[in-house]
Amino acid sequence: MAASGLPGGGRLDLRQLAFRFPHRARQRLQDFLPTPCNRKAYEGLLSWPDWPHFTCLLVGPPASGRTHLARIWCELARAPLVRGAELAAVQDPLAWLGSHRALAVDDADQVAEARRLLELHNLLRERGGHLLLTARRPAAAWPEPLPDLRSRLLSAFLLTIEPPDDAILEMLLIKQSLDRGLLLPPDVVRFLAVRMERSFTAVRALVDTLDRLSLAAKRPVSLATARAALGELAGAPPQS
Repeated sequence: MAASGLPGGGRLDLRQLAFRFPHRARQRLQDFLPTPCNRKAYEGLLSWPDWPHFTCLLVGPPASGRTHLARIWCELARAPLVRGAELAAVQDPLAWLGSHRALAVDDADQVAEARRLLELHNLLRERGGHLLLTARRPAAAWPEPLPDLRSRLLSAFLLTIEPPDDAILEMLLIKQSLDRGLLLPPDVVRFLAVRMERSFTAVRALVDTLDRLSLAAKRPVSLATARAALGELAGAPPQS
């Protein structure tokens, strides 16, 4: 195949292009990975409908599986899932909620219109339903919440996902790689888990970098690829 031209007279070698296709993370019940850092949250969520309060607040760091757990619960409770930032567009909470007796609000601490969340909270309480909220922080740390909303959420059933441990770092590296059709050899997984930044978001960034480097090189992920990915994320020159 001939190379195509670029503005300014440059040439593009199509053999150097790595085509990346969208991937879909698997977020069913059987795809969740219970480990010591998330097991209490996992088991607490699945104890529905026997929650000690009709509202549950699930708190955890970014990319920790909050949305995954929320989707699992939505399937069990037959509840819609909405992002907190989208509630500002809701004009009539009663009509919008329809006949639902359960609702999940993801990133509820990002709600732009707290009064809408309070109205939905009250509607579900009146119906004897359930409300699941996910957030990065406990309700007491939310920015400028309504006093009435704050007081209600402080009594919610609180579940917390702790920072990742070694077990979940390895498991997430494997799962997120498989979601992309990428196979990580066991020695690569062990190598990465003890050297990477210890956060859920770091797993996502690392797998994305491994995928891109593997596609560009047209080779499976190796220890050399792992070193290069860690170096790139750290801002260092790739290691051979």
